[in-house]
Amino acid sequence: MSLGIGPFPKMMPFLGLTGFGGGATGLGNAGGVAPYQATGGTETTHGTYKVHSYTSVGNASYQVAAGIADCDILLISGGGGGGGGGPNYGYGGGGGAGGTRQLTSIPSVAGSYTIGVGTGGDQAATGDVSSVAVSPTVYQATGGGGGGPNGSYGKPGGSGGGAGRQSNPSNQQIPGNAGGYNPPEGNNGGYSCGGGGGAGDNAAFEDQDGQSGPLPFAGDGIQNDFRTGSQVWYGGGGAAGKVQGDRGHWDGGKGGGGGTEGQPQGYGSEDGQNNTGGGAGSACCGKGGGQGGPGIVVIRYVSQD
Repeated sequence: MSLGIGPFPKMMPFLGLTGFGGGATGLGNAGGVAPYQATGGTETTHGTYKVHSYTSVGNASYQVAAGIADCDILLISGGGGGGGGGPNYGYGGGGGAGGTRQLTSIPSVAGSYTIGVGTGGDQAATGDVSSVAVSPTVYQATGGGGGGPNGSYGKPGGSGGGAGRQSNPSNQQIPGNAGGYNPPEGNNGGYSCGGGGGAGDNAAFEDQDGQSGPLPFAGDGIQNDFRTGSQVWYGGGGAAGKVQGDRGHWDGGKGGGGGTEGQPQGYGSEDGQNNTGGGAGSACCGKGGGQGGPGIVVIRYVSQD
């Protein structure tokens, strides 16, 4: 006997079954599955999508009361802190961008999920991971690598932090994609006064005039539309400094990467931007490196309301 499930899509579903422990109502669709009902984070809609955004650092809850849905998940971890400067024009390296992962068609069923939003790293420190977890499954992205202080290497991470000045005679890039994901969650940081890697690019090794070397240009991030329906930049690397013509300001990578100030501005650093996972800019001449930008977690699915 069929109850309108499976191969009989034109049969009307039961709107109520009485006499079985008090009755069940609102089965939702011809497949007998209740509509997907989820709560948590900041809830918005765009187009056909319902969106749950998590922007506060730390752990929060995503509750699915009923139903099944294929979700898209954006994971951006905290960006790496910028390296501090030493004396005599000793620049640090830029912080690497937080790991950036775009997951699509992830099955979600009823249960309690823990959402973690990673904070950005302090000076030269690696950022924290961002994650979505429901036992026994965990999806996460690695924090951005901290930029190396003057004379020190950067740290590996979601994207690698750039190395400080005079720290990398072998010209080795600082590796990203520390989680070993495919596709990669980030890219490599630069060597010796290098910029931080970005979610979309390695730190650059040529300036606008085609001159190669350990230049401070940070890697750019990526664009994603899960949260708003419009493309938003995330995961830019932090800039490093270099006294080449002593230019006034080095920009961080697109996607919230912090910049670095030159001589006219006092050799300071900029933090990575909030909820982008941007790496922080480095500093020179005894100044401290910036703090990496906090990450974000976004979950979206086609609304079943």
